[in-house]
Amino acid sequence: MGWSEVVSKNGKLNESRLKGLMKGLPKKFSVISSLGPCSSGKSSVLNDLILSDFPVGSIARSQTTLGINGVGVPGKDLMILSSPPRGLLVLDVEGADSKDLQRKMPQKLAASFAITIADVVLVSFNMRDIGRLESSGISYLFQAIEENLQLRSERVVVPKKQLLVTVIRDFDEEEISRQNAIAAVMTDFRNALNTISRPTGYVATRLTDLFEFEFVTLSNKNLFPEKFDSEASALRARLVNPLEEEYLFENSDFQNALDASEFPKDAARLWKVLSENAKSRPLPDEEVAANFKCDQSYKEAYKQYNVKAKAWSDRAQRDERVIANFGRESDALVANTLEEYSQLASDYRGTKAYDRKHMELKETMLSELGLIYAKQISLVMEVLFESFCSNLNRLHVTSQLEKVIDSVVREVEKTFVRRAEEMRCKASKWRYDGAKQMFVSSLREVSTERVQIARLEGSYIPGLRAPVNFTVHYLNPSVRPEDFTIGNLIGDRPERMITVPQRARRDRSLKAERGRMYAHQEANFNSKAGETTSFDLQSPF
Repeated sequence: MGWSEVVSKNGKLNESRLKGLMKGLPKKFSVISSLGPCSSGKSSVLNDLILSDFPVGSIARSQTTLGINGVGVPGKDLMILSSPPRGLLVLDVEGADSKDLQRKMPQKLAASFAITIADVVLVSFNMRDIGRLESSGISYLFQAIEENLQLRSERVVVPKKQLLVTVIRDFDEEEISRQNAIAAVMTDFRNALNTISRPTGYVATRLTDLFEFEFVTLSNKNLFPEKFDSEASALRARLVNPLEEEYLFENSDFQNALDASEFPKDAARLWKVLSENAKSRPLPDEEVAANFKCDQSYKEAYKQYNVKAKAWSDRAQRDERVIANFGRESDALVANTLEEYSQLASDYRGTKAYDRKHMELKETMLSELGLIYAKQISLVMEVLFESFCSNLNRLHVTSQLEKVIDSVVREVEKTFVRRAEEMRCKASKWRYDGAKQMFVSSLREVSTERVQIARLEGSYIPGLRAPVNFTVHYLNPSVRPEDFTIGNLIGDRPERMITVPQRARRDRSLKAERGRMYAHQEANFNSKAGETTSFDLQSPF
């Protein structure tokens, strides 16, 4: 599916190319704008979802998309539909967090334009970036939303509710459940909304006033290719197949207000307004200087940090040994690096540039150290598992085998949790829940095998498990039909009520009958391990 450059890297809108994309679309269409941080795989995700051929970087962390690239998706023309298919204009937008200061303005302009004309906003980021507003690109997304709210207040654009589709890549449910991941992302959205300036009339605006939400998780493409393809195909169907049960564009949902033929002209008008606003509100010289100095301070502090971090990473990969005091050492390294940055950029403390680079530095360090932490967790699991299996094979078999093994499993689990906590950087949000669950499951699996082997060998015979109490219930065979009179049941007719002597004779009769029929009404069992009490229950049948 061929793409066209809609906005050049120099910040020029090509209206003729936009018209060319719109010619292949039906009269009714929707605009999908894909945003996110630089070099985060936005273009790759779009190629997987809509089978486009947007250019992607061949070098890790290299920025490929400059400006805005677009592609038209006509949609499936099915004769059984009562209305024409929905066309899609898909825009791949340049990331807004480039380190190149000369691209700050074009990036901000492209993001604001894409947000404003979009009917559907698609953001994608890695699972490990949840909770990190800078790395996930959420902070830059809401900077564009800030400009959009300003345009709404000035009545440059008509307010509309958009669909925000969040794609969480490299998702692993063993690390965090889908429900918890969605809750964490929504918290990030709310925090980002609270950081932007809102014009009069939009001060009390909530997220749900601006967007409806959809969340999609994609597994790691390299580790789980078949699962990834299945998940990507499911989302693709929701975008382009009107017969899909969860089709995103039912009826007129998230449909552009303009016809396809009118859209390019209106887009050019909006681009002109945004460009003039950008020229009239240039970055102050102080902010430019702060951006430059804080960026330099960031690089210098990170360079010193990387010496220690790289040594740890190499050691973990080479020696396959747990790094002693990793938790305390990583805490100290993060604190010292941030302190170094603070001293280098002290002249600009309190500026947005200072705070932004401070947060970015912290997030980068915790992300990289988190990979080393994950490796340490794996090593701890291997060591504890090997030790557990070795001791399990040497374990003397007794009648208490299962209880002993269960106790050992709990102790090993406690040891794992203690070691994981000791190695965790206190300033991080690193989690080991999934690893613990998998580890304990492995322990119990080999434990079960050991018990079964002992049973097959005849060296272990589990004791009988007797109940603490056993009670017999039966129907009274001596109850007569005439006893079920209204008076006997509710006592509202004295002439039919059973007298005291009658009740005594009946009770004695019932007692004798029960004694004849059953030797024991209740049998109590001794619940001590390996001991049971025999009982004899005589039945009249």
